[in-house]
Amino acid sequence: MNNHPKQAHVNLNELKNFQCPKCKGEEFTTVYYLKEVPAVLSRTGMKELLPVEFFKCMKCGFVTPIVKARR
Repeated sequence: MNNHPKQAHVNLNELKNFQCPKCKGEEFTTVYYLKEVPAVLSRTGMKELLPVEFFKCMKCGFVTPIVKARR
C-alpha cells in the first residue's frame, strides 16, 4: 500500500501570474527583513537575528504581504 501523496501534474502556462497589488508588475525579487530575537526567547540564550523572506516588486519596489512558505 502506497501512502505517498499524489504528485499533481500542473502546466505552468495555464496558471495565472501573481501581480503586484500596487502596480500590477509580475516580476519579483527576494528580500529579507531581519527580526531581532531577544536572548530570553532564543534557542541559544543569546540575541539572534531571524531572517524573514518576502517578495519585492521589481517595477515599483512594493514588498508583498505574502510570505514564502518554508518547508
